[in-house]
Amino acid sequence: MKVLKRILNYLFWTIIAVLCAFAYLLVILGLPLEETSWFNKLFNFLYNLAFVYIGLPLGGFVTLLYILLDVFYLRKKLQSNFKSAFVRLFAMLGITCGLGVIHYFLEKVIDVI
Repeated sequence: MKVLKRILNYLFWTIIAVLCAFAYLLVILGLPLEETSWFNKLFNFLYNLAFVYIGLPLGGFVTLLYILLDVFYLRKKLQSNFKSAFVRLFAMLGITCGLGVIHYFLEKVIDVI
């Protein structure tokens, strides 16, 4: 039962990580165009396809980093209460923001991406 509870807990945090990745992509890419012509419909289709193909691996990477942080640090330091959920949420948002800063640095400053 303890293992099932931990798996469901990490599944919940995986969903939160994917939502954080999609929010980050929404900030980077902006909103899709209004569908007024066939070109805009094609653009929106490609936009949504890129959104999924980039957002899911990015969310998976955020999840992997969060699970490693949780297993090796947070679980030992925090008790299971309401405040620990906020600490874990801020850790998830911090990982997402950190990846955003690294992406900005690699894309704009170093011009690698």
